[in-house]
Amino acid sequence: MKKLALFALSMLIAACGSTNGAARPENVAQPTIELRADRAIFFGGANSAPAQIDLIVTNNAETVLQLVEAEISSPGMLEYNIIPIRRTFNEELAPGETRRYQLMATAVRQIDLAPNESLSLRAVVTFGSGNQQFREIVNKR
Repeated sequence: MKKLALFALSMLIAACGSTNGAARPENVAQPTIELRADRAIFFGGANSAPAQIDLIVTNNAETVLQLVEAEISSPGMLEYNIIPIRRTFNEELAPGETRRYQLMATAVRQIDLAPNESLSLRAVVTFGSGNQQFREIVNKR
């Protein structure tokens, strides 16, 4: 039993130490990514409601970046959550450029009462630089 546990632990360590090629190239500065949900989510008597999420991206690199894809979710929410969304882009951001993208999602209530939990968001954003792609992950509470 101990050998099996030791084998499983070594496999976990090896998996965590491996890379999937999605690391940012060393010569590319990390882009700034912000998530904003400034409008209150109003459920009324319904169990779901629209939620507008703004994805704001700033290219801090000295080269053009391509915004390839964004995945938005709300992990760890108890009273309500956002149905995960994925949007594909074909956008180029010049060095120093900032752009705002409005994304529409659906919030789903998990309780019968009016939720009062603050929205927690997570974005996994895929960028391209030259012929390489990399991902950045942002959490907002």
